[in-house]
Amino acid sequence: MLLAVTLLAAACSSPPPVGQVGSTLSALSGTVTFDKVLSPAPVEHGSLGAPYGHKLVAVVLTVHSTTGSSGKFGAIYHNSKLIDSKKLGHIGRSTAKYNVAECVSYPPFATLGSGQSATGCVVFILTTAATPVELKISGKSSADWTIAASAVQPGTAALSARLRRPRCL
Repeated sequence: MLLAVTLLAAACSSPPPVGQVGSTLSALSGTVTFDKVLSPAPVEHGSLGAPYGHKLVAVVLTVHSTTGSSGKFGAIYHNSKLIDSKKLGHIGRSTAKYNVAECVSYPPFATLGSGQSATGCVVFILTTAATPVELKISGKSSADWTIAASAVQPGTAALSARLRRPRCL
């Protein structure tokens, strides 16, 4: 009997909504827009970078609290998981530890007043050979975004460093 109830409950529960980079979904205590993904995500000079054989990947998100209530988004870091091309999950980290160059102007995620929004970054550590393919956010409301290879952008600091590198003839 218990097995039948468990199977029925599983069949009746709906999976979280699925979006792509650029879409807005309900997540945590409001909505989240997945603005872009940067890989590799370079850090500011003198900041802690990725360990050897790894790279930082930053996802830029805009969180929106609902009209009528505040939204708690400080937990977004440990409630975010980036799935890579090797099917490994990586838990999000704050930009307080990893000062990603393109994220330094954004404040850390926190509680927002009714109807407010804020943009920020969540940082992940992946092996150098892996690519991001999916972002999942769990919590009061959960969401899931797929990441097309064409949506992954290199960080501009990494791009400008490549452009400054002297060419050998």
